[in-house]
Amino acid sequence: MSLTQTLPPPPKFAPVNTFANEDEFSKPHKRAKNEMFARGWGVWTKAFRGGIASPRETKLSNEQVLYRIGHSTSPLVKNLTSGWWMTAGTFLGLGVLAGRLEDYPARPGEDMSKRETVMQHMMRIKLAVSPDFGVFDTVFSIRLEQPLKAFSGRGFPAAEPGDDAERMAKSRPMAWFGAHEVAQLYIPGFWNFDDNVITSVATESIGFLGSVPVSAWNNIGLNTRGAVPYPWV
Repeated sequence: MSLTQTLPPPPKFAPVNTFANEDEFSKPHKRAKNEMFARGWGVWTKAFRGGIASPRETKLSNEQVLYRIGHSTSPLVKNLTSGWWMTAGTFLGLGVLAGRLEDYPARPGEDMSKRETVMQHMMRIKLAVSPDFGVFDTVFSIRLEQPLKAFSGRGFPAAEPGDDAERMAKSRPMAWFGAHEVAQLYIPGFWNFDDNVITSVATESIGFLGSVPVSAWNNIGLNTRGAVPYPWV
């Protein structure tokens, strides 16, 4: 008797939907809408601005840790259900780069208390986030409790509003171009924009690890309480 004859047949597995937000990709009308969001379509502004230049589908595993720079002026649920995230490798790489830079000197009459940190400014440049998108002052960290799909790619340049005189007065560029080496993530399915409510994908997939001010970004990994399930308090 040969060895192959003594081995049991391989088990047969029924096909399983392994991604919690699979419907956001497999249903054509939802995928088309989500690609628009990934390309920078604003739900409230009804216009394209920023976003991902050439979004491509990617997969995220359960227990993967993700980061985003959010806004202390917005509720926790709004920050965590935003679709915009980055991998740990991207976030830590930008942090190391920012740590090598020194603060540039104050301009005559500048209020230093209102200046962004080097990390904030670095993130805006690398992720193409204009200041009018938000205060951009808090790092949020989550652990995925289920596998998810996402769109990934380089940020599309976000134009800075105002005329040349206004931009010069604020020392801002005509556009925030984003970095070629930085891949952003847009994860569809955390928020139902039609009904303006949180989804089960978000409540069942997001484990909240914590948040810190951007100025203390290197302390974000010191959390010892583990991932907090919804309602994330």
